[in-house]
Amino acid sequence: MGRASRTSKGEAFPATHAVFHDPGLFERELAALYEGGWFFLGAGELLDEGGLSCPAGERLYRACGERAWREDAPSQALRLERAGPFAFAAGAGAKGSLGDYLGPQRALLESFELGTFLFAERERVRANWKLVVGGAVEDYHVPHVHPGAIDAHRQAPAAPRLHPRGHSSYATPAALSGVLALAHRALTGGPPPRLEFQNHLVFPNLLAIRLWGLVHVTRFVPLRPDLTERWTRVYTQRGAPALGTRVAQALLVPWIRRGFRRTFAEDRAVVEAAQEGSGLVQWRPRGPAHAEEARVEHLLDAVAARLAAP
Repeated sequence: MGRASRTSKGEAFPATHAVFHDPGLFERELAALYEGGWFFLGAGELLDEGGLSCPAGERLYRACGERAWREDAPSQALRLERAGPFAFAAGAGAKGSLGDYLGPQRALLESFELGTFLFAERERVRANWKLVVGGAVEDYHVPHVHPGAIDAHRQAPAAPRLHPRGHSSYATPAALSGVLALAHRALTGGPPPRLEFQNHLVFPNLLAIRLWGLVHVTRFVPLRPDLTERWTRVYTQRGAPALGTRVAQALLVPWIRRGFRRTFAEDRAVVEAAQEGSGLVQWRPRGPAHAEEARVEHLLDAVAARLAAP
């Protein structure tokens, strides 16, 4: 199985595959992550348009305008702050500011622009949230799992950067030509700001992606030790589209959604297989999750550190 986890801090985080199955650990994680730290609530415009909800297991967090609270304790306000278009809340036990928690990721998030909302996708994955999130932030599987949807357009391997407190990011050049370039220009109303694929995880539950002229905002929702939802909203980077662009969006969005669903289904199959396989060896020492992927171990490090924090 390879080496044991280098992040087993006392009894806080077992160095076995039980980290993907143990109900008690799952509850401790939710308490530590959502009550003891900052977490992503949703895209800013949702707060302005009537509020949003953020589930985590049996917990339900709500926010509207500049107020956030936990559903079962409405009188206890949570700290609420935005970084660019992204809204975050802090549980009662959280220490420090959002800026302290995000570090260099804050400037990155503030550089995001959400233009026209195109569509939303919501799917259930029969796997532990750490495997689901880990499968979204690593990159080595792309040539094998997404050779048509993603890898065909990449011009170089990604070079991951691991940031403090569990955040991570990578960017790689991505070509855009032919019919795809014409369709993308019609969909977004102009040429892409950059020919690049950017993937940024903000620990523990936000994945922000920029691909050409589109922005994907994903929130991960842990429901049970073996069940996670993935909520994704897709925007253009430009707002106020012209009439011709709105017509193109109406025609092209169904095609784009089919591509997203195919990619999500490919990811889901891999992650659910990983969950099933880890269930067969729950109490054996685990090596690095998903082969030797450093970013997945980086994510698990951050979970263990949060659990071990006083």
